[in-house]
Amino acid sequence: MWRRAGIFLIFFLFLFSIALAGDKDRAWKLIEKGRYKEAIKIADQLIKEGDVEGYFIKAKALYSLGEESKALETLLKAKDLDPDNPRIYTDIGRIYAIKAIKLKDEDPKANEYKETAKLYFQKALEVDSSYLPPMINLAQLCFVFNDDKCFQEWVEEAYSLAPDDPRVLKWKAMELQKKGKYSSLRDLLEKHKDLLKGDPELKKLLARAYIETNEPENARKVLNELLKESTDDLEVYYLLGKLYGRRRAIEVERYIQNLGLPEDKLYLALAFFWEGVGDVEMTLSYYAKAIDKNPDDPELYNLLSTYLMSENRFQEAIPYLKKLLELKPDYKSYFLIGMAYRHAGDPHTAIRYLEKAKELNPKYAYTYIQLSNAYFDIAFSYFNEGSYEGFKWYDKGIQVVKEGIENVTDPYYKAKFQKGLKELIRDRDVIKRKIDEARRKMREGVR
Repeated sequence: MWRRAGIFLIFFLFLFSIALAGDKDRAWKLIEKGRYKEAIKIADQLIKEGDVEGYFIKAKALYSLGEESKALETLLKAKDLDPDNPRIYTDIGRIYAIKAIKLKDEDPKANEYKETAKLYFQKALEVDSSYLPPMINLAQLCFVFNDDKCFQEWVEEAYSLAPDDPRVLKWKAMELQKKGKYSSLRDLLEKHKDLLKGDPELKKLLARAYIETNEPENARKVLNELLKESTDDLEVYYLLGKLYGRRRAIEVERYIQNLGLPEDKLYLALAFFWEGVGDVEMTLSYYAKAIDKNPDDPELYNLLSTYLMSENRFQEAIPYLKKLLELKPDYKSYFLIGMAYRHAGDPHTAIRYLEKAKELNPKYAYTYIQLSNAYFDIAFSYFNEGSYEGFKWYDKGIQVVKEGIENVTDPYYKAKFQKGLKELIRDRDVIKRKIDEARRKMREGVR
């Protein structure tokens, strides 16, 4: 009898474990469908039964509902229950990483959140040094925050552990592209061609590698695959332009026109295509048509003006930047128009716009770079005339660099500003001695 009862208990527990597994799968599917409250009910039942998966489900659902603090509380409770589970530390780290990325260049807390995220990812690796997700998350976080050394360290670490993992492959490929190692990039992606299926980002990286290593037929095959999968990716049209160039541009343009894109998307696709070809005037003509079709879309003015500035046509970009500023008066619009005026040779107007950009977002590092340089442009116009008036503007530029050190949270730029400040103070004395010497020689010449 007891033996029969034991068998029955084992059988019951087996069925119960199947039911729990079914509940977990159902909860995750509910989250995929956006039915978060139903998923939370299942998660609460799992938590009552002591199943740590319930905490992960509940945290994900709460976060998706915008209840970030409650999601963190849920994961911290899971940590108390299962302190040796690296997934818990990784999920906490992800929440802080997302917060950091969202606030990058806009809030001093971004750097604090970034460091907190890194601590949790590293804690996950202390628990399990071979656990892949925190390595991938660390690589991504370092990439976004322009920390190349950190990025490469974690990409290499992850790749040494799991070279066949598609997530790792993507970051390894991006690392090689960033270094301009296109032959190595091609070899890497060819070795893992089975992982490229259904991943347009990896396919675009392979197409670019083929273009850069002068393998047009292979590039053509990959780009054709991408167009069969989707006609919405503008980067594909740019790569088509780079591949075919001027010799077959008209033929390829007709091909793109026959893809059945809506008119507004077609114009933008052709602008990207001609940009890849390297024909500025054709690129501009299609941007103009896209704007005629959607005159109130700020992204079109942003794309067109950024393209013009990349071609050193700063004066031409200014009217489009004025329209962008009208439609979207944020710090980036003020920054872009200020930069355009500076490079167009009007630093006084540039300063007006860049000061506004700094006021709207005192954490954006690039504003301090452009603004200080605008002051230095004016200063050197006076120095070239042998005038001490330049020091008034030079000192204003130094003050902007000091403000950058005080306000920018990104450690890379903070260090860059600190180094620059020392050089600027040293150079100030050198400039003064040169002007003094030039004036002395002038006086002696007059006598």
